[in-house]
Amino acid sequence: TGDLGNQLICEICQLKVETLLICPGLMAEDEDEPSTALSENVGPLVQALKNCVAGCIAVEASSVDPAVLEAVGCRLCRMDNGLSSGSFSLISSLLEMKHCCTNLLSLSVNYWEQIDGKQFAQLVAACPLLQIVHLNADDCGFQISPIDEGILALGQHCHQLEHLDMYDRIMKEPAKTLIQATEGWPLLNYLCMANCVRVDSSWLEVEEIGVLPEVLARNCPKLQEFVVYDDDMRALFEPVLDRECCLYGNLLDYDETEYEDEE
Repeated sequence: TGDLGNQLICEICQLKVETLLICPGLMAEDEDEPSTALSENVGPLVQALKNCVAGCIAVEASSVDPAVLEAVGCRLCRMDNGLSSGSFSLISSLLEMKHCCTNLLSLSVNYWEQIDGKQFAQLVAACPLLQIVHLNADDCGFQISPIDEGILALGQHCHQLEHLDMYDRIMKEPAKTLIQATEGWPLLNYLCMANCVRVDSSWLEVEEIGVLPEVLARNCPKLQEFVVYDDDMRALFEPVLDRECCLYGNLLDYDETEYEDEE
């Protein structure tokens, strides 16, 4: 973030507030190419965070030095890895600092990070209070290995989950995995599972897909939005969700939601 950016963040840490947002991109010296990293010259920032009185600290950064996470500690309530295409792995970094994740409410993984299902499962086991999880990639076929193990762990450990976006993250057995995982998500109100099957297959070829709508409605009665890009899937899910989920309005895909917002 540069010396000026670091200085500004340190000054913000002195504020007497309950919740603090640390976002270096907002304080960059170069507006055209803002740095969003918290990984250089972090000594003063570490000390400022240790002295900070905020009980909840949200971090939005493309990379974070372990010393910064250590200084934040269990006050970490939100971690957003941004959109950087760098080599920093948020999941691996948080795994080394699992003690910081006990009060984590919101987690956003970089679009360009390959998610290892086993690693992600280990991480979410340390994050029982998660409410919002953004795993979405932004390129069909980008995710190499299935993330089923991580999604199952979310169902096992994160019973406060309200929002889950898995766009472009493939699963080996998506219906079977979600049938089991959704048992642990009674508060879920948003689910995106668009493009979670391999590019050479279709949703209707997925084993047990026919029973998923009923299971989803039963396990997640507060569901309000279900996002897919497949007309056949919408036809399969919409009648069941509309009938069984009292808060459910219309089955919208992302494009339709954007269009309505613009109007």
